[in-house]
Amino acid sequence: MMATGLDAYGRWVYVVGLTALALAVLAVVLACITAPGGTGAGPGQVAAQQVPVLLPERPPSDDLQRRIARRPEPLLGLRGKGPVKNDGTADKMARRLKLQATAKMRGEYVAYVCVDGKSVAKIRQGGTILEFSVVRVEASSVVLSREGVQVVLPQPPA
Repeated sequence: MMATGLDAYGRWVYVVGLTALALAVLAVVLACITAPGGTGAGPGQVAAQQVPVLLPERPPSDDLQRRIARRPEPLLGLRGKGPVKNDGTADKMARRLKLQATAKMRGEYVAYVCVDGKSVAKIRQGGTILEFSVVRVEASSVVLSREGVQVVLPQPPA
């Protein structure tokens, strides 16, 4: 026997009601578990003596701050992995892209890139195209990055 719309709606209301009830019970249980006992603090508050001090005993030296400020770009690639080996995938994908033109709009460069010879995409620094992220757009080239490997799209000669 097929269920009517009213039966399906009734089941939906029942499921939503059970979900709301389960969330309310979970909230009460979490409030009971995390409430401090005998400290005079209310729900959601923690007594001062229970909070560990996470600050260092002394501030870092000026020498350490200078070394950190002078540090070059990090050596780690994307997602904290080590230096990325170029396996040629980024170059193969970049062959599908042809830089058509660059223009300065509102103080920053934008680039018009032909994708697969079919469509033209407008990109700017911080954007994406295919699986590349746009590192920077310059007057005559675009620098793209895919998984830590950088590729430069030069503007064709006029």
